[in-house]
Amino acid sequence: MEVRILNIKEAKKILKDDYKKFLKLPENIRDDNSIKDFALREAMVQEKDEYYWQYFLLERLNSLNNDKYMTLKIAGVTNNNVVYMTALSADLRNDKDFFEKLYKVRPQNFSWGYLEYGSKRIQSDFELALVAIEKNIEDFKHVNSSLLENLEFLAKALN
Repeated sequence: MEVRILNIKEAKKILKDDYKKFLKLPENIRDDNSIKDFALREAMVQEKDEYYWQYFLLERLNSLNNDKYMTLKIAGVTNNNVVYMTALSADLRNDKDFFEKLYKVRPQNFSWGYLEYGSKRIQSDFELALVAIEKNIEDFKHVNSSLLENLEFLAKALN
């Protein structure tokens, strides 16, 4: 059930009271990046558990997460959750630009990689696989086997 609102100002007032109403906002309001930024800031103030931020700020369950902007924002501020990655849409799983940006926003002490959530095309991408391994050696096990037969790739990966 959508919350009936007319403008951004009303949406911010609703989110200031309860960020958990973000997904109930009309899609045209929810698609505004300033509202997404505001909702995430409010989530960080109102809730300590990062899982809940993801749960109430991204589509899930019966739908797939196709929100590139919000996913990147959340990825930049979470330290130990990849819940948002398990529901990625096929579009995002195949989006090289999205994965490049994920590795750029990845917090320094983040303990997971992202390569396992990418499609075969993403896992086979030479440059992206090198970035993934540099950020998290555990991502090496998610590199497509075709790259593991490439001597140039293996030499660069070892460096």
